[in-house]
Amino acid sequence: MMNRVSSSSANRPALSVERLWNVRKGDQVIDADLIQSREGWEVRFSSQEHCFAAHAPGSRELAVQYARVLHNDLVADGWVKTSG
Repeated sequence: MMNRVSSSSANRPALSVERLWNVRKGDQVIDADLIQSREGWEVRFSSQEHCFAAHAPGSRELAVQYARVLHNDLVADGWVKTSG
C-alpha cells in the first residue's frame, strides 16, 4: 500500500537520496527516489518535483523492492521508462 506523504515525512532531512527510476506517460512524469534519513529508508514518489506519496518499509531492500513492483505496474499500464 502506498502512503500519502505527511508534511513531516516530506520534510525529514535526508542523509542520502538516490534516483531509482522515472517513467513518462504523455506529459506526466513520475520519479521514484530512495531516501535514507535518521529514521530509516523510504521510497518517495514525485511528479513535477512535488512528492505525492511515500512508503517506509523498514529496510533499503524492501524499499527498492516496493519501488520495483510499482515501476513494473506502471510500465504494464503504458508508462515508458525514461531512466533508472
